[in-house]
Amino acid sequence: MNLYGLVLVGGRSRRMQTEKSLLLFRGQTLLDIALEKLEALCKTHYVSLSEPQAASGRYDAYPGIIDCWPDIGPMGGLLSAFDLHPNSAWLALACDMPLLKIDLLQRLIDSRNPKAMGTFFATGREDSPNSTPQLQPLCGIYEAGARTALQAAVKQQNYSLTSVLEDQCIQTVAAAQSPDFTNLNTPAQYHQISQLNLQPQ
Repeated sequence: MNLYGLVLVGGRSRRMQTEKSLLLFRGQTLLDIALEKLEALCKTHYVSLSEPQAASGRYDAYPGIIDCWPDIGPMGGLLSAFDLHPNSAWLALACDMPLLKIDLLQRLIDSRNPKAMGTFFATGREDSPNSTPQLQPLCGIYEAGARTALQAAVKQQNYSLTSVLEDQCIQTVAAAQSPDFTNLNTPAQYHQISQLNLQPQ
């Protein structure tokens, strides 16, 4: 089954108070950093955009999929991608994880289970081995069968990807909780990560 790449950009960035995907990190936009990783792993890749983002003209250079399921978060972006290519799987990646290394994404692909609803990292703390692993729904592979489960969740007004995944048969890949999975949601977080002596890979 085809594996397409999808950068999730369509959020409103309320906490960041500016267009998050266009923020610079080490000389590149967060969007370009994420897209470069998917370009290296998937022959076909897209950027999930809200209608206002698409209309702004700021994303005209990117292969976009307009979110036809607005106001339900990343679930809407995924469903819009499945509407375009319903028989393909999607490697979805949030645009605000600039420290995520490409070898981790390759490990996810190598661990892929096409018979499951999807394949996702489950991160745990090395200093607390008995803690409950945390699923990473914004850095994972959604198989074609996930479309039905996501549509059912929307009918129930459940827009939490994590809660949907917890009720499904998924493949998990254990990983240590690390800066790789850090999401940039606020100006303070963006400033803090920008000061780190780390390079995106």
